[in-house]
Amino acid sequence: MEASIRLGSIRGIPVGIHYSWFVVFFALSGILALGQYPTNYPEWSDAEYWVVAVASVLLLFFSVLLHEFGHAVTAQKLGIPVISITLFIFGGVAAISQDAESPGDEFKIAIAGPIVSVLTGLTFAAIFIALGDINEQASALVGYLALINIVLAVFNMLPGFPLDGGRVLRSIIWKVTGSVRRSTRIVATIGSLLGSLLFVLGIFAIFQGNLINGVYSVAIGWFLQNAASQGRQQVEQEVALRDVYVHDLMQHDPVTVDPGLDIQTLVDDYVLGQNVRGMPVCDDGRLVGIITVNDIKEISRDEWPRRQVSELMTGLAELQTVAELTPVNEVLRMMAEHDFHQIPVLRDGNLVGLITRSGLLRYLQYRQELGVDA
Repeated sequence: MEASIRLGSIRGIPVGIHYSWFVVFFALSGILALGQYPTNYPEWSDAEYWVVAVASVLLLFFSVLLHEFGHAVTAQKLGIPVISITLFIFGGVAAISQDAESPGDEFKIAIAGPIVSVLTGLTFAAIFIALGDINEQASALVGYLALINIVLAVFNMLPGFPLDGGRVLRSIIWKVTGSVRRSTRIVATIGSLLGSLLFVLGIFAIFQGNLINGVYSVAIGWFLQNAASQGRQQVEQEVALRDVYVHDLMQHDPVTVDPGLDIQTLVDDYVLGQNVRGMPVCDDGRLVGIITVNDIKEISRDEWPRRQVSELMTGLAELQTVAELTPVNEVLRMMAEHDFHQIPVLRDGNLVGLITRSGLLRYLQYRQELGVDA
């Protein structure tokens, strides 16, 4: 997830906080410090309300982090690389490089998060019991965390995609039917209905005067609806491209440019002249880099006549390349992860083609228009 602050790395997995997390941090801290804790514990001081509230929110998001690590560590043990874990306004997301290849793996990865949340909740509950009346503030803190972790587990087990419960249900339907596409369609539909229900309940809550909970319910409902739709589209796309490889869709003999070409000529003769967004840069027939419209945008127009391609291009050492037999699904994941629009195709170190995001999207659009994946 972009627009995030990286906190570090655990088990080789980058951990970050999306900027939207701060919205929920301040909002939830305020709700607890000004509402819930004063109502339940009227004798506390203002400082105690805020200290316990902030600690509650920080430990809540630590609990969310543990939940996501449940998914991530399970995926790693199954041999599936994990790209990152990011906390954001609706909780957290473990970005896994690929979907599970079997219903069993899907079930294990999906169920791991809720299991961690239940164990975390039970741990806080045990601490709550052990504390007794020793310290009211500490008891309130761990009591809240025990409850919220169980609620987190229960909510995530609702049977709609992309919630964990939806993924668990998908793995079961997938196992029974043998079709990941059919199972995804079913749980995505349920997820969309759940999102619609939360949206309507949120609107109702707003009209009842419960503004904060209502707005959050509307936001979560909207998020679930969109995520369910995107999840279904992603699976449909992966199924459509399952047996498609780079050599099937790449541009053969793509337009190339010389590293000594000036940017003005590049723009006039290639970008605008031939409607080309990105071009491999070759020197005596050998690939040395790639230059794109984004690279050109880094300098002002008055520099175009005196700057050369070699000054702005991405060099071969930093360039991502693929082979002709690379699965297109893998290419799409690379493009999404690194925000690439085109990737050179090499054979024995020689440039043989170029595969572009626009070309892949056109191919998917044609399949959809012709109904070949219906």
